[in-house]
Amino acid sequence: MLVPPLRDLDENKSSWDSSKRSTLAFELSKFRKIFENVRARTSMYIQDATYGAVAAFVLGYDIASEGGVLVGFREWLIPRVGVGNNLGWSALVLRLAFPEAVDPSATVGASSEMQRHAIDVLFRLVAEFDDLRRSGRSMPH
Repeated sequence: MLVPPLRDLDENKSSWDSSKRSTLAFELSKFRKIFENVRARTSMYIQDATYGAVAAFVLGYDIASEGGVLVGFREWLIPRVGVGNNLGWSALVLRLAFPEAVDPSATVGASSEMQRHAIDVLFRLVAEFDDLRRSGRSMPH
């Protein structure tokens, strides 16, 4: 098998990039439907229907879309929580889901109802964030 010289790869790069970008735009346009399906029928999509597993699914989807789904999400959550500049978005969501809890991670693990509540809050916040981003309004600080 012959390997093309690097200059040939560079010439083909622009067509590959534009193809990849259009595919990525399509993928981003349908994430809300996918996320709503996962929220509504979590155990159909994720065997271990816990907040941690669902957050991992959302993170995986974001990584697969090259960060296009959640870009800015963590930064949007920080002022809503009021603390947690050192936390990831999944921990910030738990703080919003259980604002009175001393340890939101322990609270979410207390029962399946707490897991369900955290999962619903996660998807509600992602939808709210996406609505704001799509509206073109500036993100509150």
